[in-house]
Amino acid sequence: MIEMKCFVCRKVFVSYKSARRKYCSHECRGIARRGIRPPCIVCGGEMPLSRSNKKYCSLACRTKDWTGKPKPGMRKSEGRTCERCRKAFTVGGRYADKQHRGIRFCSGTCAATSRHTTVEHFWDKNGATKCLAWDALREKVFDRDGRKCVFCGRDKNLQAHHILPREYGKDHKERNLVASCRQCHGSIDRVAKLIARRHGREAMAKKIKILMRLIR
Repeated sequence: MIEMKCFVCRKVFVSYKSARRKYCSHECRGIARRGIRPPCIVCGGEMPLSRSNKKYCSLACRTKDWTGKPKPGMRKSEGRTCERCRKAFTVGGRYADKQHRGIRFCSGTCAATSRHTTVEHFWDKNGATKCLAWDALREKVFDRDGRKCVFCGRDKNLQAHHILPREYGKDHKERNLVASCRQCHGSIDRVAKLIARRHGREAMAKKIKILMRLIR
């Protein structure tokens, strides 16, 4: 054991000769390795060793400096309109392009009540949201038609088919809906679009009405 003098604080400490220590503590070693520590940019106080390469001496100083300023490293915020209450809200943050891409409501309450939208609003969004009113109407149509396809009689993969396609009218009432399987639904829609393209909307509507009279 020998006595040595710290290179930083000049205090005398005891150590083994083989250890070849130059500093009395980890703090002094950090000071020697990092050089002169800059003062805090907020309070001008001494910077702790663990924050010698930072700008703030404490979390309180960082919060005080960030108040009313955009946080470093944060991306530009984006303003949106809530689809439920139509209020403006802001999304943003470091990962806004990934985590906030699909946010359409200003709060969890609006997101939960969005399921109670009207059928017209549901189809204005092309069925992209959940709608309890449409679910109830569809089940009512299925029960009316015996839960079978009115075209082929299948009872699987049922869908609510618009007699007059949605592209040519916004009649979402029960009188314009029939139960149809997935295969017949797609076939009838393609035929209706082809007739409308060649003969016009009025001719298409007349032919569809005649077809539905024959089926029913």
